[in-house]
Amino acid sequence: MMRLARGMWWVAALVSWLTGCAATQRDNYVRDRAAEHVYTQSLGQMWPRVEAILESKGYFWREVPNRFILETEWKENGGGTLGNSYTRFLIQGMRTRNGGSLLRVMRNDASSQATAVNYAGRTGPVSSARAAASALNDVANSNTTGMTPVQKRAFRDLELEWEFLQAIDPEAAAALEREAQARYPK
Repeated sequence: MMRLARGMWWVAALVSWLTGCAATQRDNYVRDRAAEHVYTQSLGQMWPRVEAILESKGYFWREVPNRFILETEWKENGGGTLGNSYTRFLIQGMRTRNGGSLLRVMRNDASSQATAVNYAGRTGPVSSARAAASALNDVANSNTTGMTPVQKRAFRDLELEWEFLQAIDPEAAAALEREAQARYPK
């Protein structure tokens, strides 16, 4: 009986792992295809939808007039006790030679963490006025805080590109999801 229960656990774990893998593969498939998608709508038709999505996420931006390029302001991602992180986007709409449109999203992340320096107190007798002043200075500066250097990284944000596709061309997004489901069934 114990052997059967142990065997069933392994089967359940394997099925769970395979299902998780298929879901991840489907997600990767739709994001990768969204990155290659050529829209049939003009950039002028698509751009208000791009702006509405960014606005719903709480972003403010600057645009290059008549060029379909915008850059959002840095937005804090909810600072915490471990530090602060910020995100901004550069979004560019481009026309293709055959009259279609492309959207490209670059994401920039920046973060820094608080640091603390704890000066060890002196032990033993203080033998001079200079040593006493130095010890008082160490106490005054104990637990001094600062920030680590800002860490930055930039990458193409396929998640946001997929979100744009779902909002701007829902039929194409649904077709991609059906393709992914057929290619990577549960």
